[in-house]
Amino acid sequence: MSTQIAGESAATEAAASPEQSPEARGAPVDGDDAAALADTDPTFADKDTPKLVFEGGAFARLESAYFRMAGATGEEPVLVCMMGPQEVTLPLDSLPEQFGIAEDSADMQMLKNVAAALKYVSLLRIGDALPSEIISGEASWEVPERSQAMAYKRVTIQLADALFGNEKVITDPALLEQLAEDPQVRKRISEAITEAAKRLELGEEGRETVIEMIEDLAQELAYVETLREQVGSVFMIRKKIEEAIKMHSRDVGMVDIARSVLRLLVRPEREFAMILDQADGQTGEIMAVLKNLTAQIRFIRMIRDELHCRLLAFSEVIAAWNDVDLDSSYRLASLLRDTQRFLAPRYMSADTWELVSRRDGDAVEQASVSSASSEVMW
Repeated sequence: MSTQIAGESAATEAAASPEQSPEARGAPVDGDDAAALADTDPTFADKDTPKLVFEGGAFARLESAYFRMAGATGEEPVLVCMMGPQEVTLPLDSLPEQFGIAEDSADMQMLKNVAAALKYVSLLRIGDALPSEIISGEASWEVPERSQAMAYKRVTIQLADALFGNEKVITDPALLEQLAEDPQVRKRISEAITEAAKRLELGEEGRETVIEMIEDLAQELAYVETLREQVGSVFMIRKKIEEAIKMHSRDVGMVDIARSVLRLLVRPEREFAMILDQADGQTGEIMAVLKNLTAQIRFIRMIRDELHCRLLAFSEVIAAWNDVDLDSSYRLASLLRDTQRFLAPRYMSADTWELVSRRDGDAVEQASVSSASSEVMW
C-alpha cells in the first residue's frame, strides 16, 4: 500500500479484464513486445497466468522432468529427467530433433518460453506458471513494504527538490526517513505535487493524477531498491574474504586462492555498480520522467531484470558466504574453490580460465590439504 503524501490519498485504479491473447496461451513474448503488453494491461499476468505445458505426448511420459540452466557459465538451458534408473541431462536445443517437435508448433514456442523463463527462475517443472517477466513485463517476485515506502519517499522528495531546490537522487534509507519526517519537507512535497500538475497541464484532477504517477513510478523503483540491497551481499563477499586473509595469513595456499577470488570479484562488482548508476542517472530528472512515464517504466523494468538475473546466478554463492564459518579454514578453502569455479568462467576469457585452472589446480589441492591439517590440529 502506497504511503500518503501530506494527507493526500491516491485514487483507486480500475483495470478492465483483457481478452485472452496468444500471449495468454503461452506464445513467446520478449523485449519490446512484453513491455507493450504490460502497457496495455499491467494486471494481465494475474488474470490468466500461462503454464508450462506441452501438447506432445513425449513430455508426458518423462519421469521427474524439470528444466534448469547448466554449463560452466550457467547459461545453457537443459531438460533433466529420469530414463530408467539413470538421471539424464538433455540440452534444450536438442529436444526438437529428439522429440520430433516441428518448428511452427506450439511445443516449439513453449521451448522458447522455457529458455526465456530460466533467466528469471532457477527451475521449471511441467505445469509450473511461466514468470510474468516474459508475459507482461511485470516482476514475478514481491518487494518488501519497506522498499516500497523508501522508493515512494525517494520520488516525492526528489520532486520537491526538483521544483523548489537542487534536484538530487537520494538512495540512503536513513536520510530518506529523516527527510520524510520533516514537516517542512512534507509541506514542500504537497506544494510540489500541485506545481507538477500545473507544469504537466493535467487540468482539474491534476493533483490526483500526479499522485498516481508517483505511485506507479515508486512501485517500479521499489524493485530496483530491493535489488540494490541485495547487490550489497556481493560486496559482502569481498569483505569476508579480506577478513579471512587476515585470520589465516599463514596458510599460503589458501591466501593465494583468496586473492585470486578477490581479483575475479572486481568485474562483477564494477558491473553491478554501473547498472545501478545507470538507473539513478536515467531517473535523475523527475519531471522528465513523469512526462515520459511509460518509456521510463520500461527502462526501469529492463534494469530490474538485468539485476535480478545477475543476482539469481549469484544466489547460491551469496548464501554460502552468509553461512560460512571463517574460523574453519577447511570449509573456507572449499568455499573459496567453489567461488573461484563460479566466477572464473563467467568473468574470465575461456583461454585464460583454462590456463589459470591448470596453474591453480595444485594450489587449490594444497590449500585443502593444508586447511584440513590445520582443522585437525584445532
